[in-house]
Amino acid sequence: MLTNPDDLNNLEIALKKIISYFEIPSYYGEIEKEIYTYYSKVLINCSMDNFINIDTYSNLRKKYLKINPDYDNSIIQTMKEADFLIKKIKKNANVKKYKFHKNIISIIIDIMGTLFLGIKGFLVSWVIITIVLGNIIKRIFFIPILYYEKNIMIFNGTIFVIWTIIYFKIYKRYKNKRKN
Repeated sequence: MLTNPDDLNNLEIALKKIISYFEIPSYYGEIEKEIYTYYSKVLINCSMDNFINIDTYSNLRKKYLKINPDYDNSIIQTMKEADFLIKKIKKNANVKKYKFHKNIISIIIDIMGTLFLGIKGFLVSWVIITIVLGNIIKRIFFIPILYYEKNIMIFNGTIFVIWTIIYFKIYKRYKNKRKN
């Protein structure tokens, strides 16, 4: 589910309208300042396409209505529209993020399950990972500790324990996936 560009444009217009309405004059109270800062933050995140970190506040509108019940109805309607669009876009962003992570995990599980199934596959994959990680750490980070035999054994043992946990979690998921 992609974010609708019309929703983004409508949200941006509504946010600019709200922000220009609450330009923080000195006589505004805490709620008006809170409304201004919240919608400004949303506008910044809107321009960066970052909706996952946005909290959804509908309480601000209700608090503002309690203080000013007879105030400008168009700004309240604009705030309602903005809140609705924020929730809608945030929901789409969260669904997209969840699907992306789920696809990556299922691809890794499929590869691990088909290539390294069983004890032999576990040992082969552990050897490959320790060699690759050992070389990366030695060469990129230049850690001279890994050039001594005792430290290499400790490193390989640590990687073995970590890889055992990861491997059997992946194996369990793959096994359950094959049953279904």
